[in-house]
Amino acid sequence: MKNITKTYSIYYQVLHFTFQITLVLSLITTFNAKAEEAIFFKPGNLIAQTTKKKFDTGQNPKEEITKAETLLFLDNHLSEIKSSTQFSYNIQSVGKLAKEASDIINVLLEYDKKMISANAELASGKSVKYLSIVKYPQNNPIILYFLERDILEMQRLTKGQPNYFRKRIRTALAEGPRIKKINRMFKGKNISALTFTIKPYATDPLRNSPGRAKYKKYSKKTYTFVLSREVPGHLLEITTNIPSKNKKKILLKETVSFSNLKKM
Repeated sequence: MKNITKTYSIYYQVLHFTFQITLVLSLITTFNAKAEEAIFFKPGNLIAQTTKKKFDTGQNPKEEITKAETLLFLDNHLSEIKSSTQFSYNIQSVGKLAKEASDIINVLLEYDKKMISANAELASGKSVKYLSIVKYPQNNPIILYFLERDILEMQRLTKGQPNYFRKRIRTALAEGPRIKKINRMFKGKNISALTFTIKPYATDPLRNSPGRAKYKKYSKKTYTFVLSREVPGHLLEITTNIPSKNKKKILLKETVSFSNLKKM
């Protein structure tokens, strides 16, 4: 039994790491627009790739790193954490397609002179694929946890391949969505925040292809991110929404939002 548990743990780490790599691949582009091969450069040894498309995807990623990508994946969200800490996030699902109503994701950050690792679990005790150990995190792991959860949810709804959803999301971020400054209430205080929305599937030419009715049904799905430096870990909330033709009804709306912080 221990060997089986260990095998699953390794599988989940590989799955999570794969998503991290596919996201990082979209963050950097080549210095030379005519280059045809991936290159490496410093700082950070991030992987660069061209944005030349072999076929029409309906998306137009920018060559430079976008503000949205920086906010989510390059900013150091954990720089002010100087001891082992637990972040708790409420996760809620509502609508006709909702599989589960609510839960809490507890993210444990292990700190020993530097950030060592992040691990997470559901307060309900349920075991899920999208929570795994992240070594030496800098950006908030809850972002990748939630996006990986969303990818598995889209796979459940459409029977599609996870890599399709990963690519659409990372490329939508690379298109450079408009960033807005807003004010939000947090713990009884009015704080400044940044927000942006992406629609990864809205322009996919294949959504109208025969046999892809489910993709078209969910193609208007939106992802809205809200971040603030006044919130521990910077992530205030992420909301995904699949609208219904009947505006009075909700197909699926899911939100992960910061709840509290506890020193360990």
